[in-house]
Amino acid sequence: MAKGCSTTSNKYEAAREQRLEENKKRFEDLGISKISKTLNGIASPAKKSMNPLFRPKSKTKYSFGT
Repeated sequence: MAKGCSTTSNKYEAAREQRLEENKKRFEDLGISKISKTLNGIASPAKKSMNPLFRPKSKTKYSFGT
């Protein structure tokens, strides 16, 4: 990897990290993170069983040709 690319990546990562922290603080100030956690608990659907519905195979036999 080129040396210049690493510097660009570090600047990008630092700016990204700063934006993430600022957004997190805004969410906390507005109470959005708390609301999000509450809604996540409410909106979670009940777990369904892993077994698919039983569907019997068709008893009709098809004859092709003869």
